[in-house]
Amino acid sequence: FAADASLSFVQERLSCDKFHSKAALFKVLGQMTTENNEIAALDRVLTRTVLTKDEELQQLLVKLLPALVQKLSTPQPKIRAKVLELLNHINKRVKALPHVSLPLVPLLPLALGAEAGPMVRSFALVYVEMGLPRAPPAEQIAAVPLLLRGISSRPAQHRAVVLRVVVTALAQLQPSPGGSYNQLVVTGSSTGDGSSSSSSAVTTASLLPPDQADRQLFLNHALKLLLYQRPSSSNKPSNATPLGMASAAIAAATGAAAADATATPPSPPPAGLSSSDVAMLEEKGVPTKEQLIKQKLGMLALLVGAAAGMPGNTAAAAAAAAATKPTGTADASAAIAQSAG
Repeated sequence: FAADASLSFVQERLSCDKFHSKAALFKVLGQMTTENNEIAALDRVLTRTVLTKDEELQQLLVKLLPALVQKLSTPQPKIRAKVLELLNHINKRVKALPHVSLPLVPLLPLALGAEAGPMVRSFALVYVEMGLPRAPPAEQIAAVPLLLRGISSRPAQHRAVVLRVVVTALAQLQPSPGGSYNQLVVTGSSTGDGSSSSSSAVTTASLLPPDQADRQLFLNHALKLLLYQRPSSSNKPSNATPLGMASAAIAAATGAAAADATATPPSPPPAGLSSSDVAMLEEKGVPTKEQLIKQKLGMLALLVGAAAGMPGNTAAAAAAAAATKPTGTADASAAIAQSAG
């Protein structure tokens, strides 16, 4: 009886193990089928995107781009690889079509949301940086408070991107002529599709982050921007002078070592900035003179308006009121133009 009971127990265990093996096999087969279906669907999307005309690409990306970025959170490497292939094609198309705008509003939650994975946040932030200069000025300014909220708690690499994007957006600001010192005007300009956007007013209080740590980080960056100056062309070595031609001849005759020895040392950073500060501000290249002027004027308009809005700060309010006058704005622009180099 004991032997029969043991045999029945073994047979029962074998049948259970067999059942579990089948269930596991069916589960794996189901996952493979789902994965293959998703890859096939992404292949169809890729084909459709490739065949989409340039003038229709912007409309296609409104829903497609946020969905693809969100799909990067998938744990399946084959699906993620196919999504990256699709995004790579979109990148090439968009870079060649500067008039195509990107869906900035749905990308912002993906770039800033804590629930999104690191890969999703990184890619979404890349597209935010790519898409913000293509967006209408009012939409750029509306993104500023969202970008600055919680910036002090983000990774250093993400903070650098956010600050670049914010500086680009603030270049659309200018003081409100004849208006309140704590109101700024979003400059009207032509959008990517050729239509013009009208100017609109915005308050300084709505742009600055309420959190003290976020605000301090932003103000530190603002100070660095205002201190920054473009490299002077006079500091660059030139072969047109006799000394330059002599140095080039020596370098050609004696090799790279002589060239290194006679090379002009890099110019020191502007006063108040370190070499790392300059490298951070020039990470995407040295801004043009016009870009730097607009960035500094926009930043000054925001800071002066915010300072003037503090209770009891009558001196700053008077300075802000003077800045709204045409002569004050012209003088500020001239001074910044001179420092921009």
